[in-house]
Amino acid sequence: MKITVFGVDIDLKETEYKNVGDIIDTIESQGAIVVEVIADEEDITNFSAAELEAIMPIKDLKIIAKSKKDLIIDSLEEVENYIPRLIEGIDNIVKLFTQGNEPEGYQLLMQLFEGIEWLNMLLGHMEKDMQINEMMFNIINKAEFVDQWQNSIEELLSAMENQDTIFLSDILEYEVTPVLKDYFNLAKDLNIKLS
Repeated sequence: MKITVFGVDIDLKETEYKNVGDIIDTIESQGAIVVEVIADEEDITNFSAAELEAIMPIKDLKIIAKSKKDLIIDSLEEVENYIPRLIEGIDNIVKLFTQGNEPEGYQLLMQLFEGIEWLNMLLGHMEKDMQINEMMFNIINKAEFVDQWQNSIEELLSAMENQDTIFLSDILEYEVTPVLKDYFNLAKDLNIKLS
């Protein structure tokens, strides 16, 4: 099998690898993160172990990987583009609730939760990286930021449980939006420091 790794310099020893998972483990053990895997021109990035076995043998394997720092920079750039759209979505949700269009408002709210879930995941990854974690402490009071973020989400869930659209609108407008703006500024500042 011909193996080509793009994006990072990785030392893949001239060994016979048993499967794609072993190759990915070797790459990740050297500090890179695999973002895409192409086998014989087919994207197999999200294949299960059983699905990978079914396509064996592979003639040509292309792996796209990034360093953790590059992946974080890309994610922060995505945050900078994404948060303004989330805030715009919040404005639309509040408007829909105010106009009495609750079904459409709740539908948009579910999409907002997906975006918030992605932001939570990213924040969790950033906290695990010591360099990023230290930079976050230098930019903001991280504990206060995380508490504010978690409290906003908890109140949002509580208001949603009670189906109180007025309270939901207030939380979205006066608690979640300011925290998202802080998150945006944090991402922007971290991106500048990392670049």
